[in-house]
Amino acid sequence: MKMENIVELLYRSTANYPEQLCVVSPAGKVTYREMLREVQSLMFTLYHEGVRRGDRVVFYFRNSSEYIAAFFAVAALNAVAVPVNASYNINHLKYIIDITEPVLILTDKALMNGFAQEDMQNVRILQNLVKWSHETEYAGDCMPYNTGNSAKTA
Repeated sequence: MKMENIVELLYRSTANYPEQLCVVSPAGKVTYREMLREVQSLMFTLYHEGVRRGDRVVFYFRNSSEYIAAFFAVAALNAVAVPVNASYNINHLKYIIDITEPVLILTDKALMNGFAQEDMQNVRILQNLVKWSHETEYAGDCMPYNTGNSAKTA
């Protein structure tokens, strides 16, 4: 029996239950179809930001629908999510960055206090990458859905 990874589960859930709720949070509700659209869009964006198989991406933001989309997108690229508790101070974050050497750091604009200009090289504001645009039609599978060992590296 073939083992599914988390991204395959999202694709299957979207195929079977596209209008069912995937995430319910104080910020709103997101269906499986909407989540998959955002994951594909973010996966494409992260790929163009240089994220490749085995790369580490630090997550320094609060739990949200965007966090879930980012987690799926990183997994789809066969990269490694490095979650950092949003309540940790900037020194703890810098320590984790030093030991994990991420290619990208996703953070929340509200958590940017304490970042010096020289710390900003690989930092991206998650809200600038993820847009919950329910009216906008996703432009197709512009990025192959990669799972397991079948993913190609660039």
